[in-house]
Amino acid sequence: MVEQTVVDVLQAELLRPEVTTAFLEAFHAEQKSIAQKAVGHKRDLTAKMQRKMANQTRLIDGVADGSLDMKLFGAKVATLAEEIEQISLELEQLEIVEAPIELHPSLLIKYQKQLTDLHTVLQDQINAGDLTGVEAIRELIEQVTVYEGREGAGSVEVHLQGKLNALIGHDGFIASDDVYGGSGRGT
Repeated sequence: MVEQTVVDVLQAELLRPEVTTAFLEAFHAEQKSIAQKAVGHKRDLTAKMQRKMANQTRLIDGVADGSLDMKLFGAKVATLAEEIEQISLELEQLEIVEAPIELHPSLLIKYQKQLTDLHTVLQDQINAGDLTGVEAIRELIEQVTVYEGREGAGSVEVHLQGKLNALIGHDGFIASDDVYGGSGRGT
């Protein structure tokens, strides 16, 4: 059945620890990089605002002690006030990305067991004539295409497309009888 092929493909793709580990490492590295850039940007904006505020204070002090011409004061203070307000708004809108949560090593083992259990339960249901699991998987499949396999006559490749493609990250699942142990007749 096609449904069993879907579970077989999921199991083959998602049980490969090196794929899952590589994905998690890349995800964590990217999240860490984004967080570091956001923190750096916030630091730069804060320093820039402090410089502008210091300039504003110097202007006010210059007018107070008579060293600054009053004609220049208004325009310069207004410009600085606008710049400070703009930086302040930018700081408020800045989203600080939290460092990614690290997964506990046993979580991957638990995940692999759950996927194996899913495979077993689905097979047991099929063997018992219960198609509840089969129907749930059919909702995830939009297209099934069967091709002659790369191994030649008698070998089959099954390409599945649907809602699971986003999870697996392929344009279509590819299950061949020699890779996933199917019978070569669409099972």
